[in-house]
Amino acid sequence: MQKALADNFLPADTLPIPFTTLAVNTGGKLVLIDSGTGGQLTQMAPQSGTWNDNLAAASIEPKSVDTILISHFHPDHINGLRTKDGALQFPNAEVQVSAPEWAFWMDDAKMNAAPEAARPAFRNARRIFGDIAKDVKRFEPGGEVAPGITSIAAYGHTPGHTAFAIASGNQSMLALGDTTNHPWLFVRNPEWQAIFDTDGSQAAETRKKLLDRASADRMLVQGYHFPFPASGYITKGAKGYDLVPVMWQPAL
Repeated sequence: MQKALADNFLPADTLPIPFTTLAVNTGGKLVLIDSGTGGQLTQMAPQSGTWNDNLAAASIEPKSVDTILISHFHPDHINGLRTKDGALQFPNAEVQVSAPEWAFWMDDAKMNAAPEAARPAFRNARRIFGDIAKDVKRFEPGGEVAPGITSIAAYGHTPGHTAFAIASGNQSMLALGDTTNHPWLFVRNPEWQAIFDTDGSQAAETRKKLLDRASADRMLVQGYHFPFPASGYITKGAKGYDLVPVMWQPAL
């Protein structure tokens, strides 16, 4: 781990982990994939409360969002559904989650059997979804969930973790969610297992499967914890994979 950090010019004692949600304009609908922290997890890092300002800078009004697709229920992906006061951040949006993810986190028996350190995540899921449960749409991964967006079972990081394939004409993008965390660790070393993975071995197999697909199909990929703009292409070598980032092109 220390060698990988040093080889990639990263600090030895701190791993920078960005949070980058994805907005997809299908032409008829505005879709968000995950909702960030909404400033509710500012204890994670001083800059993690800037999401709402960044949304405004992208000229996206919360009331204009039609659909929110959730990759999994970790707090940094779902807390942005609520404001700091607990109100709905996106009042007009349909929220969609994978059925296996919902079944795991909303199961009281699984919460009670989980280690104490893991229980806050279960309680947080109830806080976010509790009073809107009847309105949350649950899907089985593998089908279309919005125009041009197909859900993909990507289990391991969590029991119902979901990636999303986005297609438009002859262009395609694979939104990896947390299939791989920091690319210069987990893309280059796909067999590594992050402490946050519910099933590390399954997560590694999923990671290699999706990276193989992205490489073979030359798909643009987006990673939730990739450095901004969090997009690029996957190449495959003899020992693993690599990310070729896209160049950031600011508006002229």
